[in-house]
Amino acid sequence: GTEPAGSRERAKLWGFVQPEFQSTDGTPLRAGPFAGQPANFNLIAPGLDEHTEFLIRRARLGLRGNVLPQGDTLNYFLLLDAGDNGITRYNGGRIKLTDASVTLNRFPGARIRVGQFKYPGAEEGLMAIQNYDYINFSNATNALLQERFFDSDGSVSGMDENAPNGAVGAFRDLGVQVFDAFIVKDWEHSYAAMLGNGNGILRGDDNDSKDVYLYWASERVF
Repeated sequence: GTEPAGSRERAKLWGFVQPEFQSTDGTPLRAGPFAGQPANFNLIAPGLDEHTEFLIRRARLGLRGNVLPQGDTLNYFLLLDAGDNGITRYNGGRIKLTDASVTLNRFPGARIRVGQFKYPGAEEGLMAIQNYDYINFSNATNALLQERFFDSDGSVSGMDENAPNGAVGAFRDLGVQVFDAFIVKDWEHSYAAMLGNGNGILRGDDNDSKDVYLYWASERVF
């Protein structure tokens, strides 16, 4: 959410495309009420209806830079996604706004970011996907940290298909964040504190109760 110190660029256009092919054995479940059906973890996301598939997983176009021409005290960050994934499959249209924020860098040690962006959380979620070492998130991150939203639990037969009612959380939220990083001798310390809706991307608050996110990292710089 910040531009490099001393940068004067007003607008930097950037983006990337992630085409992919995935194939699994599509192993069916052997027991339980869904016996004979293919296991979801052996199907290709986001459709989860095939075990061998070509996809344009992500196709993202972004714009970032300085709001004011005379300095780097106010930055902005915009990002659109037109790929086939858990963000774009729901709520009509395949082009979705994933990030839109403004960052104020006026106060030493406390940058202030407002808008929709990645909340301070797991390292896997915070990492830029084009720098990620693997094709998919780990099972723990995908199943426990990647939020999905439902109208109910699907327990009423014929009344609810138990499908998501919108985009996945994508490790993002709408809110305000204070953050920064600083070096002390051989160590770099970074922190973030955010107040957000707690309801994923492209959504307002659904319960009048805000979520608080806290993050701290101390790393030896070799």
